[in-house]
Amino acid sequence: LIAAGQKDYVTEYMWTGDNSKYNGGVIKYDLDYVVSGYSSNTCDLWEEIRDPDLFWNRATMKKAMIVGAEFAQAMGDSSSASAYTNAMQQINSTLYSAHYNGAFVQEC
Repeated sequence: LIAAGQKDYVTEYMWTGDNSKYNGGVIKYDLDYVVSGYSSNTCDLWEEIRDPDLFWNRATMKKAMIVGAEFAQAMGDSSSASAYTNAMQQINSTLYSAHYNGAFVQEC
C-alpha cells in the first residue's frame, strides 16, 4: 500500500503508532498479539490438537516477527521493532532443537 501511494491509509488504520487509536493499527495489533502469546497453547493447522510448540505455527510466527520488525523500523517504531526481534530470537531458539532430528523436521 505504501508503494502504491497509500501511506496515509496505512498510518491511519494499519500502523497508527498510538495504541489508543485502533489498538495501534491492525498490523501492530496482530504482531503485538504474537509477541504476547507465541508460547501459549494453539491448535495445529487442522485444528485437531492443541500444544504450545507446533512447528508450523512457530515457523510462521518467526517469519511474521522478522517482517514485522523491518516494517516497524520503516514506520519509525524502533521499540516495536526491538520487541519483534526479541520474540523472533526466542521462537528461533527452540524451533529446530525441538523439531529437527538431524534428518528431517518432525511435528511430534
